[in-house]
Amino acid sequence: MAGLGRWRRAAVLVAGAMLGGSGLVVDASAEPLPVDSGQVGAGGVVIHGKGFGHGRGMSQFGAYGAALAGRSSGQILAFYYPGTRPGALLNPPVRVRLTALDGGILLIGPSSARPRIGIRATGADRRIVTLGVGARGRLVPKAGGFAVQRPSGRVWATVARLAPPVSVSGPTGQRIWFGRRKGDCKNSFDVVYAGSARALYYHGRAYYQAVVRMETYLRGVLSSEMPAGWPAQALRAQAVAARSYAGWARNRGYFYDVRDDTGDQCWDGAAAEHPNTTAAIAATRNLISTHGGRPILAQFSSSNGGQTAAGGAVYLPSRFDPFEARARSPYLAWRMTITPQRLAAFDGAGGITRPTSVMVVRRDGRGVWGGRVLAVRIVGRTAAGRSTYVTISGTTFRRAFGMRSNYFGFTAG
Repeated sequence: MAGLGRWRRAAVLVAGAMLGGSGLVVDASAEPLPVDSGQVGAGGVVIHGKGFGHGRGMSQFGAYGAALAGRSSGQILAFYYPGTRPGALLNPPVRVRLTALDGGILLIGPSSARPRIGIRATGADRRIVTLGVGARGRLVPKAGGFAVQRPSGRVWATVARLAPPVSVSGPTGQRIWFGRRKGDCKNSFDVVYAGSARALYYHGRAYYQAVVRMETYLRGVLSSEMPAGWPAQALRAQAVAARSYAGWARNRGYFYDVRDDTGDQCWDGAAAEHPNTTAAIAATRNLISTHGGRPILAQFSSSNGGQTAAGGAVYLPSRFDPFEARARSPYLAWRMTITPQRLAAFDGAGGITRPTSVMVVRRDGRGVWGGRVLAVRIVGRTAAGRSTYVTISGTTFRRAFGMRSNYFGFTAG
């Protein structure tokens, strides 16, 4: 929702191209003028687009370009979140949902190679179980509670059952193993951090959280959301946006504050720490953007294609963004082809088997080409030869075909 950690590798390469002129950047001035209807030929339909992500709030490539143009972090934030004011958030705890463990088992150990005491698990009734010094343990969902287990030879032995929520803490922080690749952000198999863990149930399913202080949390966010080699003012703007977003999220009433993936913003613990991003966090310590005295929904995405998208709040308007061109964002212009087979498969059995055209039904009216796509219609014929169509939202169309944004059009003819 907030950002797009998946683009990080591409961003690093492009940053080098901006400075070194390696030819990786698309020339936006040479882009075609897309139209609202495309014919589906044997090779499919060609789509031309702009931006990467939802486009609301701060563009990360735009922040890069603004920093290159000499803008301070405060000026960058004022541009992307107009009407907001600086405020303070004094390092509250943040509950980070560990999405790779949803419904699974918490496998945990000390983050230090030489811990002084063992990890402690404390149940809702304040019953405490302490694991051996340096030992790993795990929490397994059992009959509405959690079985605390530790290794015994080649098996796991249950030493206690604790009532939820269960808090797990240690003197040197935690290391949590996911058991599989996280599949987002840094795509890691584990996370190391300074803080505690929490196990609970929500609607009958087990969930796990890392609990860390805000300034510690941010150290696990910044380089997963923005390349650490980017200008200091861009990194500082990202730090304030990430802190503001997390501050806003703490007030929305969920059983957690933020997810650890792009559903909110990437968090990878110690794996994301870097001297440059740590310095940006320190330089903006406790600083947030506010509106009406509260933290703002500081949304951000990789690239807005030169036009921010309206976000439903007065400080998230749609406006022309000159800084993406200054950054020479690689997402100012992109293209892709969707094959007839993929278009037909989207409509499902009994629907379109031979698509003939795809057309934009409605746009938001903001930006070039008439703005972002709000609705799309796929037209074609069924297996019986009957003409038919299916109309879907621009966001659904984008997600179904793995497009970078819903800011697009089709090749004429």
